[in-house]
Amino acid sequence: MNSCLSITITGQNGNTFSFDAPLNADCTVADKAQAATVFPVVGGYNLEAARVEDLVIEGNKEENVALNGCRGGGIFLYRGFGTTIRGCVVRNYNGDGISFQQSNDVLVEDCASEGNAGLGLHPGSGSQRPVVRGCIARNNGEDGLFLCWRVRHGVFEKNLLENNGRYGVSIGHKDTDNLLQENKVRDNGEDGIFFRNETEGMAGHRNRLEGNVIENNGRQGDAAGIRVRGETRDLVFRNNIIRDTRPIEARKQLVGIRIEEDAGEVTLEGNQIEAKTKVDDRRKPKPHDRS
Repeated sequence: MNSCLSITITGQNGNTFSFDAPLNADCTVADKAQAATVFPVVGGYNLEAARVEDLVIEGNKEENVALNGCRGGGIFLYRGFGTTIRGCVVRNYNGDGISFQQSNDVLVEDCASEGNAGLGLHPGSGSQRPVVRGCIARNNGEDGLFLCWRVRHGVFEKNLLENNGRYGVSIGHKDTDNLLQENKVRDNGEDGIFFRNETEGMAGHRNRLEGNVIENNGRQGDAAGIRVRGETRDLVFRNNIIRDTRPIEARKQLVGIRIEEDAGEVTLEGNQIEAKTKVDDRRKPKPHDRS
């Protein structure tokens, strides 16, 4: 059931069942609601200062039902405040590798999320002040790092985000005031770092990208190293290296930084854009732009 986090059936009367917790939304036949025995491999709910360390989690995505990453993952936290996840590996899970929701002050360090069907690393649902450091997200079916709803004041540094099916990093849905620094974002299916197409009230404002290497993205077609969509504003891109090092005929990351027409102010300082890539600024003229 996608509408709930974790429930147990406590009784049955014919086709009517009772649960130990309420559902968080309506589940109707018309909406093709389903029930399945599916759960995180490691799940933590309503925790404080817990630690998950030095585990290897081997999923079996070919044989298991998919689980939405807002409800589960290879490692999953819901309201897991101040939790540390360190030195863990999650592989081949039919969903997200590591996901934490409504969980403030989480540290994810020196972990690997590889070959999972969904997202590699998925902080979301109002998780404040996360730190994701020294992690690897590679060969996942969707994005390497996905900032979901209201991820704010986070630090994402020294991570390797490579060969994922969609974006290396995706930001939007009120994800504001985050710092992404010294990451390597390469060989992903579409754009390297992607700011989603949001209205001004929903966009990922005031994020900083500093000292990242963004290269060789766009395996599925022409892409940008960094792409800014929607009414996103007050971004700072500083001292990043953006390039495509593949042979000319194989290059797909043809634009270094693409700023689309509805975007607000973007500050560009000290970036190196190499190998015939460029800045593609499509914005409507606005006062005070410094790009």
